[in-house]
Amino acid sequence: MHSTRRYSPYIRPDHPQPPARWASHQTHDTHEGKGKGRQLGHSERTPAEPQREPHVLLQQTFHIDRIATLAPTFPLSPTSATSSRFRAFASALERFLAQQLALGLDPDLRVGRKDQLVKRVEAGYVNLRLGSKDGAVRRPVLIQVELGDENPSSSRASTSSSTATFILLPSLPEDLDTSAPGSPAFPLLLSKSASASLTHLFTTFLSTRFDALIHPFRIPPPSMLALLESLVRPGAHSPSSDDNAPIPLATTLAFAFPPQIARVGLSTLSLTLPPEMLPSLVPGEEGGSFVARLAAHLERHTALPLGALELVRVGAGRGSFVHSGAGGAGGAGSGGARVKFFPGAEDDEGSEMRRVCEELVRGARR
Repeated sequence: MHSTRRYSPYIRPDHPQPPARWASHQTHDTHEGKGKGRQLGHSERTPAEPQREPHVLLQQTFHIDRIATLAPTFPLSPTSATSSRFRAFASALERFLAQQLALGLDPDLRVGRKDQLVKRVEAGYVNLRLGSKDGAVRRPVLIQVELGDENPSSSRASTSSSTATFILLPSLPEDLDTSAPGSPAFPLLLSKSASASLTHLFTTFLSTRFDALIHPFRIPPPSMLALLESLVRPGAHSPSSDDNAPIPLATTLAFAFPPQIARVGLSTLSLTLPPEMLPSLVPGEEGGSFVARLAAHLERHTALPLGALELVRVGAGRGSFVHSGAGGAGGAGSGGARVKFFPGAEDDEGSEMRRVCEELVRGARR
């Protein structure tokens, strides 16, 4: 006689889990099937994946903070995390924000009003695979928070709302062998919010719950040069056979002069290199670097010693703009580094966005 008892398959604790799915508060009904056993509902067969495509990062200016410490108890992993963990994290953040709004401590958020609501908190992965050492792919984590005012007396359910986006960039696979004990799994935080107060509440949540130490990030000069090299690599500006492919952008650079020169009024030097000029500067099989060739070109034609200047802003590739956070060149010195991606940057499965994110993470460990 066959037993009708059903058993769950054994899964080793160290067995890698399948990719988690986008944390959703929606539920699906289950259906009893005919015949043997019970038919699983849609939510049990294919749970909604907590994963967004890279285009969610486009057309937004993200401010970059460095996460110096993060408790090992942080529940989200850059390699694998279950849907329940994403939901639990989003739920805890939602409760924290609701409590802070109810206290009415920050007038910038118009808190203290009974109709101020946390409308939505979601968490999941960005489908941007960073690193490839031994197949150890790591993905950024995306958290979105939407606040809104709801007035029951109004004919409209919602009169206003604002959405903040936070991206946790993971450490790279090569960091696993070289990073010091206690190094955070997510060394960088990218923030896009219309309210600095909401960003402050989010970082306070990370600090109080997970012992995170967060401060504005300034991209080191060597990392800015490495970032530039990655964006003008051979082939990055070659013509495409696709008529719908984005046109390569002109490469725009801003260099800061040393303090002794900046004091007399000459703070930055801006350069614009048209796409057709880049092939003569990008090194080929003979080796060398783009920056070295550019410095030699400028010294021949202008006698400017480019090596004595600091690269503080880069606009290159097919749609990537990065500010180091240093003074001058836009006055972003006190606000930390910034990054913005335009539509062309997500071409080729987001490879340009991936290279930029990887160089930013490498800069965080310098």
